[in-house]
Amino acid sequence: MTRAIVQVALPVPLRSLFAYGVPEGAEVAPGMRVQVSFGPRRLIGIIAEGPLAEPPRDIDPSKIKNLQSVLDPAPVLSSPILRLVRWMVGYYHLPPGEAYLLPLPPTMSGGRKGQVHEHKYKTERVARYVGEPEAGQRIGAVMDRALSWLREAEVATSAEVRDATGAGLPVLRRLSERGWIQLSSREVPRDPFARMPLEPHPEPRLTTRQDEIITAIAYDMGRFAGHLLHGVTGSGKTEIYLRLIKATLAEKKGALVLVPEIALTPQLVSRFRGRLGDRIAVLHSGLDKAARHEQWERIATGELSVVIGARSALFAPIPNLGMIVVDEEHDSSFKQDTAPRYHARDLALVRGRFERCPVVLGTATPSLESWANTQRGKLELHTLAERVESRPMPGVDLVDMRSAQCVDDGQIFSRELITAMEENQERQEQTILLINRRGFSSFVLCRACGERLACSSCSVSFTWHRARSRLVCHYCDHVLPLPKRCPSCDDDALAEMGAGTEQIVDRVSELLPDSRVARMDRDTTRGHKLTDLLTS
Repeated sequence: MTRAIVQVALPVPLRSLFAYGVPEGAEVAPGMRVQVSFGPRRLIGIIAEGPLAEPPRDIDPSKIKNLQSVLDPAPVLSSPILRLVRWMVGYYHLPPGEAYLLPLPPTMSGGRKGQVHEHKYKTERVARYVGEPEAGQRIGAVMDRALSWLREAEVATSAEVRDATGAGLPVLRRLSERGWIQLSSREVPRDPFARMPLEPHPEPRLTTRQDEIITAIAYDMGRFAGHLLHGVTGSGKTEIYLRLIKATLAEKKGALVLVPEIALTPQLVSRFRGRLGDRIAVLHSGLDKAARHEQWERIATGELSVVIGARSALFAPIPNLGMIVVDEEHDSSFKQDTAPRYHARDLALVRGRFERCPVVLGTATPSLESWANTQRGKLELHTLAERVESRPMPGVDLVDMRSAQCVDDGQIFSRELITAMEENQERQEQTILLINRRGFSSFVLCRACGERLACSSCSVSFTWHRARSRLVCHYCDHVLPLPKRCPSCDDDALAEMGAGTEQIVDRVSELLPDSRVARMDRDTTRGHKLTDLLTS
């Protein structure tokens, strides 16, 4: 009996698929994960094609190995996602393994070690009140407090009991042993919004122009169409997204919203949750592996029908996708600058075509490519020329730092800026200071010989991170301690030059000692740090 053959995409830098035989009795289909032997290694790959009745002509059937194991009972990549990654392979000239494994969370792809990571949900203990002590039975104060509280609550998690009464799990176990409460365990997904309260947001009244645009885009529900939403800041683009997504959910379909930066995700998630409830998922590289896997699974099952995230969220396994939104479509962050390289905005349009759903690109400053596509008829242009309720645009004052009076020794803050910040503080308002430099100082210079400390691999200046006490190359992440003397002339005249976000925070704290200052950059917005920052 002839073996069936499948073509497998593997995580190796080769631009080809690899043929493997299907063991007798195994059921396979494109999009399923398999484990294979590849030379001396075991790798996890994705079935890209097959099963085929005959092997490729240039391969000797006797040399084709069998699959070691089939890891999934059903495909983990849907048909539209498979079409998308096949398109990526051809358009971007990618090795197939890079493209086919890209949509999977790290816990499922295994990497080159070929190991499947067992994913476990968080275990939570639940206490249920079942009875009272008999007359004369002695009970401690903490136990009595916990039992009295549970009598009113009837059922609660151990964490809730501890927070309310101070009774930890050992106390609850003793209560359970005496038959007064019942303890059980359950597995729960991690909640990335645990520190973000769900606050309802009322629906504002639409402007005539907003209503016209929503009607025009909604007309394309159920088929592919590209729309460029060009609106000035504050013109109500986000409200249009919300209304369209609400209409999509009413059709029992899912929606995908892409934002350029992870830092923008919590702000948008808060507003979307306030209007759409707890159907929101978040996907981005800042989540830990376990949380990312759980979000992926809940999306794939249809439990969470609206996905918000950065570039990698493009591949979210939404079962019945009905709308794609790319906010700030002009932003360069949508372009992946490391392998595998792709442009998420362009791929969003490709996925929309494969999913047969409309794609909305929103921006206040359209990219040249998108603007040209409106001229060519590939995108339909919708313009919001005025802000909601005719609100005025913010005023802009330019300060010439060459002649301005500065209030600090580093000549960073002008008197005008500090005065404006002081006025904001008196009104109990907030101030945002933007500077496109991380670290404390942009570079370190020797005043004796003029040599700057630079990375030996990249030939770019090291950035001084005072909080880490390290010189960091922002190109290759090479890290060094700050030398005491110049490596070039051996003089001790090293000086920190330029200002970064760390230095700005220090200077503001000195100039406005009563202010609360938070720093938001790549160093403070990784993993749980961003949530801690936003809730502080």
